[in-house]
Amino acid sequence: MIISVPGKQILMGEWAVLELEKPAIVAAINKRIFVKIEESDKLSISIKDFEINDITAEFDNLKLKWNTDNETIKEKLLFSKNAIENAINYLKTYKTFKLSTFGECSGIKINNKYKKIGVGSSAASVVAIISAIFTYFNIDINLPKNKEILFKLSAISHYFAQGKIGTGADIAASTYGGIIEYRRFCQNWLINQIKQKKTIKEIVESKWPYLRINKLEIPDDIIFFVGWTKKSASTKKMINQMNKFKRKNKELYLKHCNKISKLVKDAINSLKSKNKKKFIECIRINETYLSHFGKDANVKIETIKLKKLSEIANKFGGAGKLSGAGGGDCGIGICFDKIAENKIKKEWNKKGIFLLDVKLDENGILIDI
Repeated sequence: MIISVPGKQILMGEWAVLELEKPAIVAAINKRIFVKIEESDKLSISIKDFEINDITAEFDNLKLKWNTDNETIKEKLLFSKNAIENAINYLKTYKTFKLSTFGECSGIKINNKYKKIGVGSSAASVVAIISAIFTYFNIDINLPKNKEILFKLSAISHYFAQGKIGTGADIAASTYGGIIEYRRFCQNWLINQIKQKKTIKEIVESKWPYLRINKLEIPDDIIFFVGWTKKSASTKKMINQMNKFKRKNKELYLKHCNKISKLVKDAINSLKSKNKKKFIECIRINETYLSHFGKDANVKIETIKLKKLSEIANKFGGAGKLSGAGGGDCGIGICFDKIAENKIKKEWNKKGIFLLDVKLDENGILIDI
């Protein structure tokens, strides 16, 4: 049995979405992570992208212990470990299985070197692993209630594996697919639930304060494309830098977040009312707001190449902006005209922006038996 889930790109609302009640628009893209799960007499995992093959494990007191002393491999398996533990502990049933993961959204090879491209591969892999385990134990993952459980288990697994950072927006895109209005859960509430020694089942089946996930209709004629700057960025490092700014200058930090949040709400309304011109305008303004935010915070959100990417898209009648934390990785282009699309892509290529072969993906988790 094979499960696949999409990667993600943030369309609008980066950085502000870290705060409660601030929306982001996140999109699923058709760069997928695949997980194959099979019956086996021992629990093992292989991750093709990391060249990890048949690492076995044992369950001991609800914890997964890898049968390896290689700390580098253990670090690479941290997201998988959290996903497997939380799925099994939630289901309260266990039998051995073999997991194999491979994907299209982990990265690409350039000059024989592996490069991360920043389309949510770690989040996608967590969703895919938990979905595969649920399916292995005959849980119908297409039921809305079970999909919500999958989201929450994946969000917990990813949040703690990543060092208590992130919002869960990428998890939402991988779980539900399409274009989503997302508002984060309260991380302090989650941490307190664990401190109170609530079970994973109790936490997952509770109502999560502030969490909001709404699917938005994808315009039929939207043209969406992604450019990679050929430079990887460290989201964790940038968030730590931004948190320092927040502690020192909270008023200015919140001013930036509030401006972005209002703009995202305008963009959501423009999508709902099918006002394409307004939607394009909102994306362009969002890039400007993010640039100003980065300068005030002394965090390099907008790089020279990301700025060029957006300028080119804007010049030819579309809208371009960075996607995610910034600092490198990817930017997006959006337009509603094929001529504009071709001009933007041609100019991106001239300026050394690598065009990724991606499309919006309406589907979230898929089962391929």
